[in-house]
Amino acid sequence: RTKRGMKGNALKCMHNGVKVFGYSFGHDGRYVVNELEAPLVRECFEHRLNGDSINSIAANLASRGVKTYTGRPCSGTMVCAMLHNEKYIGTYRWGDVEIPNGMHRR
Repeated sequence: RTKRGMKGNALKCMHNGVKVFGYSFGHDGRYVVNELEAPLVRECFEHRLNGDSINSIAANLASRGVKTYTGRPCSGTMVCAMLHNEKYIGTYRWGDVEIPNGMHRR
């Protein structure tokens, strides 16, 4: 029953408890843009497009005090996951559910 409920949530583009840097959980259970973190996400993509390495981007964020949701300093793993996460281009994905334009973007 739990998995069925989670799939139902996914079909409505709800979060299912999965945290994504740059997004918060809205009152309706959907992702909403976190205005404090979103500029950092955009910055990461810009730096990567300019040819900066993932580790240099992570080191820059860590030196500015940016932390993961577990409280650890930003790492290359976090930045790599961010740069490969389709949610940032608007695609909601959970398990076998994929919904283009299912994510709020700004």
